[in-house]
Amino acid sequence: MIAECSNCSKMTMVKFKNQQHPKGIQETYFKCQHCNKRYTCYVTNQAVRDKQREIKNLTGLSNADKRTKLQQEVNQCMDKLKSELTNDGT
Repeated sequence: MIAECSNCSKMTMVKFKNQQHPKGIQETYFKCQHCNKRYTCYVTNQAVRDKQREIKNLTGLSNADKRTKLQQEVNQCMDKLKSELTNDGT
């Protein structure tokens, strides 16, 4: 995957890396190959990972509403975790 860096405007290969943080928080990110700007892609904790596993196991049309509701919860939690992580600078 290739992305354009918003810092240096050069095209960079996206090589996802994971970093463990306290309290079971996992961050997935990549860095621009040219200027090293760090881009946090997503942040999860155990509760998010559990819900993601539950979503993956739900099949069939009868579970569509439940999958949608769980995915919305996951998205909200991940947004909050990402905001907290990037604002704390940890």
